[in-house]
Amino acid sequence: MTPTTTRTRHEVQAAETPATARDRFGLPLAYRSQPAAVTHDDARAPGDSYWAPWRLADNRKYQRHVYAWGAELVRERALRSVIDIGCGPGVKLHDLIAPECADITGIDQRSALAAARRQVPQAMLVECDLERPDLRLGRAYDLVICADVIEHMSDPDPLVELVRSCAGREGLVLISTPERDRERGRSCMGSDKPEHVREWSMPEFAWYLGSRGLTILAHRLLPKDDAPVAPLLGREVDFALGLADRSPLCCQAAVWRVGVGRAAG
Repeated sequence: MTPTTTRTRHEVQAAETPATARDRFGLPLAYRSQPAAVTHDDARAPGDSYWAPWRLADNRKYQRHVYAWGAELVRERALRSVIDIGCGPGVKLHDLIAPECADITGIDQRSALAAARRQVPQAMLVECDLERPDLRLGRAYDLVICADVIEHMSDPDPLVELVRSCAGREGLVLISTPERDRERGRSCMGSDKPEHVREWSMPEFAWYLGSRGLTILAHRLLPKDDAPVAPLLGREVDFALGLADRSPLCCQAAVWRVGVGRAAG
């Protein structure tokens, strides 16, 4: 993938369809997915909640740039409603989205919502098993956020269908997930993190969501935590030139619409 001239804005265009043979999720046939999803508390040992105290304490810094992009979209496009699918404890909703938008819905499992009720008491919070979502909210939202959730799913298709239904025909969709090549190296053919069933490169992820009826508007590389972007750009250039096997800009985030092609501003 050749970087575009907008690299200083840490944004890249979606790459072409991967040339190699791939499975139905866009991954190489040699890729080894984790055998089971272990993020939902029902799939874990009794007393071993995914949202353990250490994970709650660390949550504020991860995917912070993704939520900042969401807040930017709300401001610049005068969006009036946001749903966060896989909202976790709601820290970034509180810090970045709630100051810009009053109409907020969060969806996640029970252990996450227990913390989210303290962070965003004004939000509508809905319990859901995202592996088997059966929600009928009866409305669409201006912005759907799904930040680093899709890699946890045994089968991501039901989650994508939920995202599509919440966005309707007019809403924007902001989805992030690790960028495998930059996080684990170009030769990596599997996640070594038990909670991540699968991870995509940028071209693979663009192909997968495009094959599910989403049209990409913008695709960015971001730090996975709250590190500032500018000091990391040199290391991303090294990766792009083949001088490094990893890059700290290892979170990919993309804005989509449901089946509509339009340039993002």
